[in-house]
Amino acid sequence: MGVAFAAAVAFSLVACGTPASPSVSPQPSSDAATDCVSVATAAVDAARKEAPPYFPTDSKMSSNAGKSVWFIANSSFEIVQKTAGAFEDAAKAAGMTAKTYFSNGSVADETAGIQQAINQKADGIVVMGDPAQLSNAIKEAADANVSLAWFSQDVSVPLPAAVKGSIPADWKADGKLIADWILADSGCDAKVGIIRAATITSSANEAKGVMDRIAELCPKCVVQTADIAFATLSADIPNGVRTIMTKEPDTKYMVSGYDSLVPLVSAALSQAGSTGVKVIGHDGSPENLNMVRDGRQAIDIALPPVAYLGQYILDNLGTVMAGGTPRTDPLPSMLIDSENVGASNDDLFGSYSDSLAKFEKAWR
Repeated sequence: MGVAFAAAVAFSLVACGTPASPSVSPQPSSDAATDCVSVATAAVDAARKEAPPYFPTDSKMSSNAGKSVWFIANSSFEIVQKTAGAFEDAAKAAGMTAKTYFSNGSVADETAGIQQAINQKADGIVVMGDPAQLSNAIKEAADANVSLAWFSQDVSVPLPAAVKGSIPADWKADGKLIADWILADSGCDAKVGIIRAATITSSANEAKGVMDRIAELCPKCVVQTADIAFATLSADIPNGVRTIMTKEPDTKYMVSGYDSLVPLVSAALSQAGSTGVKVIGHDGSPENLNMVRDGRQAIDIALPPVAYLGQYILDNLGTVMAGGTPRTDPLPSMLIDSENVGASNDDLFGSYSDSLAKFEKAWR
């Protein structure tokens, strides 16, 4: 998301480190007689189908009535704002009170948000960001007997023992899916650029998924990466895009990482005079799905709708607060392109409709 999801949207999203120079990924030779196009196309066709949602059949949420929960966001990207808003609405429906702290993504500010929640007697906290860098704040929350859940972290990242709730995504698998779409679309003859926040696990793993899959199926294809830092996006993205396009002017695919970066990447391509480049996002931000619909974005790897995400996050945290065992499996992804985007966002995610009512049925 995330950017989040951020979006968003999604999204460990702590900006740190100095942007590195763009690099060309190694492309190992392969003697495998793989039918690259058919393999990639089959994967894409399967990923266009909606993944079924999870809804609880029973719950101890009623025991949390009157309690206070906080959402410590790692950014104010639009998809993150909408997810946090859905979390607050879900808390109200469950008879709880909720508050969101929108940090600037730094360790210091996220720590300040967690400490503010502790000082205001929060019963549960949902956190985004790098758990390894927030260990002191986690300990403070645990010492204060505050229940903790993590959102938008990569599935590969281990969480501290004090964090019982987890709503991760499988960013490497999503990167592999992006590569499959590129290979199918290009007939396995592609030059690809990746805008990557290498110090952020989700972004780094997504990029690795893209590179590994292309190396596996299409060793002749060319992949370049340009590293960015969230604190210096306005300079890093134009510089990275320009360097990629200078080295390989025939690059026709640009992976932006997060939906919130797609407009910046598109603007950078325009400034560089590069036309016909297909920009790819991740998160499922409603605005980006509209961009896929009108041709400004090629595809989106969409997590479930933000309304459902906010409700699922609350359900996960509420389960921890009630002494239950929360789900920790990764969120499902759906590949959305011109083939399945439909006439409006209302046409997407039919299985997720009326999701709050379905959660409430179990919460009562």
